[in-house]
Amino acid sequence: MEITIFFDLDRTLFDTDRMYADICKDLQSDGFSKEEIDEAGRQCNHIGYTFKRHLRALQIPEKTAKNKTRAYYAALDRGSYTYHDVPVAIKRLSERNLTLALLTHGFPRFHQRKFASLGSELCAKFQLQHYVWKGSSKGGVISHHALTNPESRILFVDDLPSNLEAAHGMHPRTKCLHIWRSEEAARPPLPDYCLRIRTLEWLGALL
Repeated sequence: MEITIFFDLDRTLFDTDRMYADICKDLQSDGFSKEEIDEAGRQCNHIGYTFKRHLRALQIPEKTAKNKTRAYYAALDRGSYTYHDVPVAIKRLSERNLTLALLTHGFPRFHQRKFASLGSELCAKFQLQHYVWKGSSKGGVISHHALTNPESRILFVDDLPSNLEAAHGMHPRTKCLHIWRSEEAARPPLPDYCLRIRTLEWLGALL
């Protein structure tokens, strides 16, 4: 039986929290408070986050914003935010008879850049890439894949229970895996059809 694994990007493959912490550190050195930075981030999150939108919401002068955006992208392109377990886990999975798929929410061009930061060798192992606009459901992508590939067994790895619930609601046979990388925040409750994992290294044993 064909197996397709859909992976979220943020907090699954890509360390969004570390990227954001680096941005906050830089902006706080310019005198912005954490509250101001967070509020500006929330203002652009609902339409799709980008560095440029975040800096614009803080009303940073255009020339300064361009320099900061360039610096943030340079850190991104160095692969600074790839979780340590991702390269090995994806390599091992790609050696099996599986279809690997990216399924991520947000502003597509920005998420394409974040995905590319994982490295061309790793990105090439993903046969499918789906960039879903904010407000759209990831469940629709999974449901469509199930309809067009009726023999495929589907797994979905995401850090947000709400995304897993939406996918399960539209395709109940989806195996939902909640990845929880935080060691500090309280773990959210899960429905009984979800399993929680701490690292992608556990995936091989669950197939």
